[in-house]
Amino acid sequence: MVAAVIDAKVKVAVTAAGNPALYTSRFKDAGIKVIHLVAAVRHAQSAEKRGVDAVIAEGYEAGGHNGLDELTTLTLVPQVVDAVAIPVVAAGGIADVRGIVAALALGADGVQIGTRFIATRECAAHQNFKEAIVKASDTDTVITGRKLGPTRILKNEIATKILEMEASGASIEELVAFIGSSRSRTGQFEGDLANGQAYCGSIAGMIKEIKSVSEIFQSITDNYDSVLARLK
Repeated sequence: MVAAVIDAKVKVAVTAAGNPALYTSRFKDAGIKVIHLVAAVRHAQSAEKRGVDAVIAEGYEAGGHNGLDELTTLTLVPQVVDAVAIPVVAAGGIADVRGIVAALALGADGVQIGTRFIATRECAAHQNFKEAIVKASDTDTVITGRKLGPTRILKNEIATKILEMEASGASIEELVAFIGSSRSRTGQFEGDLANGQAYCGSIAGMIKEIKSVSEIFQSITDNYDSVLARLK
């Protein structure tokens, strides 16, 4: 995959869930900017030492795989900003312009938005997944897999079963055997939300309709000044 990215002359690569030393030099030698996702200050400092161009500081509110230390976006971002000299992008729990302004107030140079863009007409996710996000409340996501790696997903039968297995002391091997390698595809792209996992941030409760990407960006630009004005 790294070779394919280089051959395609991609301008920016985002790496995550591993050692930034593995691929950063290969990307940089090819003239590609590297942004590494981190979940703790020590990870950000390590990534900076490895030569990445920026880091994404992702709080525990985010959908999908999360850090082991359970730091929230509000606590993580300013500490990372203070600890490194490279640009910091805030992620986790951001769905509209209010979250963007808050992230900038924490010192971030930009934001990464994930779950809000799943519920868009352009997204390749299954319609069932998109509609489940729209129907979700503020408490409809849960962290599973603390033994394997914390993962925030929509609550469903699979999430309940994983939590029950963890509570009863299931081994890592038993959990891996049950989850398998395709449950995220089953839920997110095939739309079987009874038997699949659906990675989703806790911000899902704010998302009330499926929109186009352009509508989301337009809402951000239209409301940015008004949100700032409320702070004066």
